[in-house]
Amino acid sequence: LENNKPTQPEPVKLCWGDAKLANMVFQGTRCAGVFDWELAHLGNPIDDVSWYLMLDSCLSEGCGLPRLEGFLSREETVSCWQRASGLKAENFEYYEVFSAYRFSVIMYRIVSIQKEIGVWPADSDYDVWNLASNILEKEMARRR
Repeated sequence: LENNKPTQPEPVKLCWGDAKLANMVFQGTRCAGVFDWELAHLGNPIDDVSWYLMLDSCLSEGCGLPRLEGFLSREETVSCWQRASGLKAENFEYYEVFSAYRFSVIMYRIVSIQKEIGVWPADSDYDVWNLASNILEKEMARRR
């Protein structure tokens, strides 16, 4: 990540930080959930798109399951975002890897805490080899 960090100026906007279906409200539906902003930050807004797609990968491919039918492909999602936002998806591949890395660290911390308090088996390696780190490994290998 450090060696491939974007060097050119990027757009800086308010990023949601946790773009996922569970945090979305759709027109014609009633609000039934809590919409969190604990990961909000200023940054390149393509980060939200990469986070959304990374979670989709983790919760399908990362679990050994096929993606749900009817969702846009990676390329279609990025293209739709570009049309809707009027921005270019510059450095998207960097943010894909960064999102997988961030989620791997989050998963590591969650499982480590659960191991410390005895909720998760102490001999488990899921803190290191979890659905996010599996996607991170694939993303990094794809770029070699």
